[in-house]
Amino acid sequence: MCIRDRDQFAGESILELGSGVGVGGMAVLSTASPKVVVLSDCSLVSLAMMTCTLRRWVGPGDGHLRSLQHSTADCAVAKLRWGNTADLDQIKLAVFGAEGG
Repeated sequence: MCIRDRDQFAGESILELGSGVGVGGMAVLSTASPKVVVLSDCSLVSLAMMTCTLRRWVGPGDGHLRSLQHSTADCAVAKLRWGNTADLDQIKLAVFGAEGG
């Protein structure tokens, strides 16, 4: 779907729910041109695995993907527990800033 419908993701902010190891979000990053991708999960193990995966793809420091030459998107890993509005508010603030998107 990401390759066929990649234009739908161009310039968009993507929140992947229940990312696991982040394969879906990384596929969007590698095939489309999103503004930002947030990989989320409630599992501490999944968050650690996603962070490890991102470190392999992201240059140190600024969070911009360096290994994917066609992507200038930002990517982040975030804890998101179902029904927890505080987690969601933190993601909104990080992605959209104070204006709330």
